[in-house]
Amino acid sequence: LQVAGSVAGGILFAAPPPNLNPDDKDEDKDGLDDAAEGTASITSFGAAPAVQIGAAAGVVTIGAVAGTAAAGNGIVNNGRILGSGVYKDIAATGLSIGGLGGATTITGGLLNAGSIGATSNGGNATAVRVGNLASVPMLRNTGTIEAAGGSAATSQVRAVVIDAGGSLPSLTNSGRIAATAATDGSAGAIIDLSGTLRTVENS
Repeated sequence: LQVAGSVAGGILFAAPPPNLNPDDKDEDKDGLDDAAEGTASITSFGAAPAVQIGAAAGVVTIGAVAGTAAAGNGIVNNGRILGSGVYKDIAATGLSIGGLGGATTITGGLLNAGSIGATSNGGNATAVRVGNLASVPMLRNTGTIEAAGGSAATSQVRAVVIDAGGSLPSLTNSGRIAATAATDGSAGAIIDLSGTLRTVENS
């Protein structure tokens, strides 16, 4: 999935909320009948990210998702996003924001209550990438962000990486953020190459 233009209403990878009140047909207040909602699932096989947000030129702005559960965030994932390299030494990426040449702004930030992952067969693997000229004010994870792969000494496995020129000032985690490399590969759960990450809260 590639989003190369602005989206005023945000990007929601939905899943039905728990049925805590049988009389309330829209408990997450996203404007959709909960009974009609499925669980989003996006998988990429090969080197392309499962989800890429941004463009080579121009500005891409992602507005806030509607509803109280979205908490003002521009990207909300309650489903499953997976990048799978499949073949030997092919890199894998789950969610990539920016890094294509144009500026990308995510209003509010990224809220993950589902799973975002990347798996490679010996190659690099990155679950969430905040690329050059991408601005993501906050990442809040209550689900799973996980990367696995990398067997060569030069391979890198990263759950969350902020590239030089990108911006992610705040990260809050009450779920799981993990990176696992095979044999000689290097692994990092949170890698900040931008110098912008000021606050990390892990509980």
